[in-house]
Amino acid sequence: MKSRNLKKYFFMIIGHIGLLFLGLGMMRYFVVFEDSVGQWLILFGILFVSNLIGFLEHKAGVTTKESLISSTLLVIVFILVTVFFSFNITC
Repeated sequence: MKSRNLKKYFFMIIGHIGLLFLGLGMMRYFVVFEDSVGQWLILFGILFVSNLIGFLEHKAGVTTKESLISSTLLVIVFILVTVFFSFNITC
């Protein structure tokens, strides 16, 4: 039972790290190319992928509390890294 939970958490973390990388790539794309159509496509792509990850977490038995905690951490890390890179790029 414990190894099953560790495996579930491992893949949940990997999925959220993937979303973090996609989000950072999206922010970089926004800064470099300033393509409005590409921005909307990337935005909807991220939304669809995050919905898929939420669905798969539900199917894997992740509780709502675990999902909210991991999503909150993802958003906090994304904001911190984005702010760091935005100041790093402009300076």
